[in-house]
Amino acid sequence: MSTAELKTIGTGTDSMIAQATEAMEAFRPMVEKVREYEPITVETHGIGKLSDARKGLKRLRVDIDKKRKELNEGALAFQKTVNSVAKELTKPVEEVEDILQAREDAYEAKKESERRAKFEAEEAARVAAETARQEKKQARVNQMIEAGISIDWAAAELSDESWHVWFGIAVDEAKLRRQRIEEEARIAREFEEQQRKEREELAEKMRLEHEAEAKRQAEELRIRAAEMERQRLADEAAMAEQRKAMEAEREVLRQQQEELRKQAKAKEQAERDAAEKARADALKPEIEQATIFCDAVIEFAGKWFQANGEKIWQERANLELVAAKNCILFQIGEMVQ
Repeated sequence: MSTAELKTIGTGTDSMIAQATEAMEAFRPMVEKVREYEPITVETHGIGKLSDARKGLKRLRVDIDKKRKELNEGALAFQKTVNSVAKELTKPVEEVEDILQAREDAYEAKKESERRAKFEAEEAARVAAETARQEKKQARVNQMIEAGISIDWAAAELSDESWHVWFGIAVDEAKLRRQRIEEEARIAREFEEQQRKEREELAEKMRLEHEAEAKRQAEELRIRAAEMERQRLADEAAMAEQRKAMEAEREVLRQQQEELRKQAKAKEQAERDAAEKARADALKPEIEQATIFCDAVIEFAGKWFQANGEKIWQERANLELVAAKNCILFQIGEMVQ
């Protein structure tokens, strides 16, 4: 197929699209009514109506798909023709393009190889230079350490000439610094030694003073203890004398109390004797009368037994009469008291 023929087909493409669109749009009024069938249910409308509605929708769907296939047949033929012509036209173009692309790729690969080689050479040189610089720097740091100089990283990167000048000055300064430190250390040691001696002398002085003070205090304590012991013995002697005097006084008081008790007892006894005598004197007439009465009863009983003959209970009756006499006399004494 020629290019002219393709132009003719291209001119009719718009007409074909319009005709296809019109043919498919003919189904739109029926599609817009599809939602009207959605509320149909078996319970409300019955299985017959629901089945008819579904079959009608299926027919509509099949008709739409059938029309799609009819319209696509022409489009597929057009697409196949366009692809065949394009392939025929692009084949020589692609062949020449590939040749030029291969040449361009070879040139770019060569340039990349040269660039990479240059980069690697520069990187190796840079690494070597950096390694040498770091080794020189470390060597200078080692020199600083050996010379007793404080590490100065900036000085380690000076130029050779500047480095020699700086290192010479730093060595001299380090030597002076060591001498100053040694001198300061010597002075510090001497000062510390002097301080130590002074502390020892002060400690010895304080020890001697402490011992003297301890001895003085011990002597004071001994004297005070002796004085306290003497005072204690004196107090004990005085207290013994006081106890002795108090014992004597208590003995005198005891004797006086004993004498008073004796006197009170004698007086009490005399009073009791007098009261007994008075009582006896007061009872004497009663006792005499009771005695006379009881003796008369006993005498009467004796005469009765003589007149009436001895009885087996005579002795018992005499004893009871004597006892009754004594009881009567006792009761008389109790009554008077």
